[in-house]
Amino acid sequence: MEELIGRLDAWLQARAPDRYASLLPGATPEELKALEDTLGISLPLEFRQLYQWKNGQSGDFFSGLTPLGGYSWMSISEILRKWTSMNEFAERFAQEPLDEDIAILGGIENY
Repeated sequence: MEELIGRLDAWLQARAPDRYASLLPGATPEELKALEDTLGISLPLEFRQLYQWKNGQSGDFFSGLTPLGGYSWMSISEILRKWTSMNEFAERFAQEPLDEDIAILGGIENY
């Protein structure tokens, strides 16, 4: 994995320096531990290595890696925010679906 990351690093620096510049410094052991604790899993070694190299991309959506399918590479903190938000929504919806929840999901006809 280290060799692959090294090749990716060199390729991005040489061929996509603007994209490379949007990448964040590597995740800390504390950030990775927080993700594991929140998700209740042990992260695969390759995931840890990738995020130790770079911790996603900056919030500037249009200067990042978006040409790769229109997606941005989330940082650990963004993963945690999204995970928390989605779980809060799921818990709320499971208790009693509200009209605004149904509107967000595209209307009652989708059920």
